[in-house]
Amino acid sequence: MYQTRIGRSQERKARQRLYLTLIGSLAAVILLGLFGLKILVSLSVAYDWLRGSENQEAPQEVVLPPTLYPVSEATNSSYLKLTGKAAAGQKVIVYINGLLGDEVSADDAGLFTFDRLRINEGSNEISAKAKDSLGNLSGSSNLLTVNYRKKEPKLELVSPADNASFFGDLVNIDVTGTTDPENSVTVNGRVAVVRQDGSFRLSLRLSDGPNTVSVTATDIAGNTVNIERIVSYVR
Repeated sequence: MYQTRIGRSQERKARQRLYLTLIGSLAAVILLGLFGLKILVSLSVAYDWLRGSENQEAPQEVVLPPTLYPVSEATNSSYLKLTGKAAAGQKVIVYINGLLGDEVSADDAGLFTFDRLRINEGSNEISAKAKDSLGNLSGSSNLLTVNYRKKEPKLELVSPADNASFFGDLVNIDVTGTTDPENSVTVNGRVAVVRQDGSFRLSLRLSDGPNTVSVTATDIAGNTVNIERIVSYVR
């Protein structure tokens, strides 16, 4: 009988331990559900602090690239006026063919101007980057391509020959020649059609006596070349 009482006492204690374990587990689950995220965050912060993460640098701010406004595709000047837009007060750095060109600051409206940007003879690829007050640099802007030409365009005048004379019914003559296909040509101020091979032809009516035939070719950069011939006409 004594052993039975001992056995029963042990069973009661075992059941109590089981109940306490279940209650503790349930409480742990509830606490984890309510405060688990905060606990995990706190543990993470504490771990990072122990590793010295409080000294890590803050993430860099994203600097948006500036926008360059369009310019002429070709020019006969070694200096170019370049305008665009960035964030107000930012520095704008311009690059020509990948090399540093110049730097200006955007105004309160974000507008900026390079009044005399020096470019190279030939093709110039122009881009820009913005830099904020902390020194963070943006990516590259849109790309502009400008062709700087300083040589006069090609022009050959085939006819009429200089000092040629025309008589009677030859009051209308053909002015012919060649130039580069992208050039424009005028004959005594009248526009001549330039074909794909660069040739051109225009009919010109002569007046009695000496006549000046003035032919001008202009390239896309604005460079010009002129040839003049003197011909005479007698009825």
